[in-house]
Amino acid sequence: MAKFVRVDIPVDKPDASIKAAKKAFKKHTNLGANSPMTGWVDMALFNNRTLEIETLRTTAEEKSDEAQAVYDQAKTLCGINKGQGKQTKGTMYWFVLQIRDVLKNKNRGVEENLQMWGFNVVTSQTGARKNIRIDIPDDKPENLLELGEDIAERHTTLGLASPLIDNVDMAVFEPMVTDARALVDNWDTLKGESQSIHNQAMVKMGYAAGQNSQTPNTMYFDFMSIRDRLLQNYMGTEEMLSEWGFNVVISEHSVGKKKGSSNPTVREGDLTSPGITNVIITGLLIAAATGLFLEAAGSGIRFYFTNVPGMPPGPSTMFIDVPPGQWVQVNAGQIGFSGVNIYLTAQNVGMTPGHYIITIG
Repeated sequence: MAKFVRVDIPVDKPDASIKAAKKAFKKHTNLGANSPMTGWVDMALFNNRTLEIETLRTTAEEKSDEAQAVYDQAKTLCGINKGQGKQTKGTMYWFVLQIRDVLKNKNRGVEENLQMWGFNVVTSQTGARKNIRIDIPDDKPENLLELGEDIAERHTTLGLASPLIDNVDMAVFEPMVTDARALVDNWDTLKGESQSIHNQAMVKMGYAAGQNSQTPNTMYFDFMSIRDRLLQNYMGTEEMLSEWGFNVVISEHSVGKKKGSSNPTVREGDLTSPGITNVIITGLLIAAATGLFLEAAGSGIRFYFTNVPGMPPGPSTMFIDVPPGQWVQVNAGQIGFSGVNIYLTAQNVGMTPGHYIITIG
């Protein structure tokens, strides 16, 4: 039986990544001097980075919660929070409705004048009848606030000529607009701080824009190093990687005599030892459904696709180990082929020289 193995790294999943990192460090600590990470990855630095990331994400979440609380205060002041409506007296929404009605009465027939107060006025015609719709933005505090500020500015500009004098208590409305602006600005600041801190955490993780598994001094880079070292250490018992926080999926496939095709494409070569040697098989036209016959001689050979030439398997590792003297038939998609992972690699995972044969078709 040939063994299919997939080892997943929780890329772009911060919480899962932190959990996996803590599990890996705990396993390393428990093994002490017997840990396969000794002399391979600076696990103390890895753990410190994990704790820094966790602190940043906690702070970002606290800022986000604070921002949401402030935003809810702004919504309540505006009168558009849950449980509130146009009948909720003393809110900005309630005042704006009063102001709209006063101005509409003062500008009967020329309702378009309300646009000078910041209202969105929509007119249409049905026969000889003129239709007027005056929209009030009651969806978001920042939108209603803009209207409130336009009203306050127009009222101040008109002074004693303002039609709102003696009709609306502007001495209450105007400070309310100022208070709402302070809340919305505070919300915007807190939201920005939360996003900034979150981005700092993502950079340390290696999951930010422009970063990948080769970005040094990141959790992602260390994950790849830890995983690759463990794959060497636990060759044949890859399920042990689950004790280090990795998600491992293993399946088996029977091996036997292959069925040849009339015009197969064959690639073969030698692989040195000891340790791991990558050989990139180039110039092959392959799709996910393409059938591959993979053979090993002299040593166990690991076959997989990756997105970078000459690299170990990618962040979501899908590979198959073929024992010496055996072969297995697979589809390219079963060992990681995709529109990104296009480089077929044969990797000697044994301690003796090996030989690979790849037959397509």
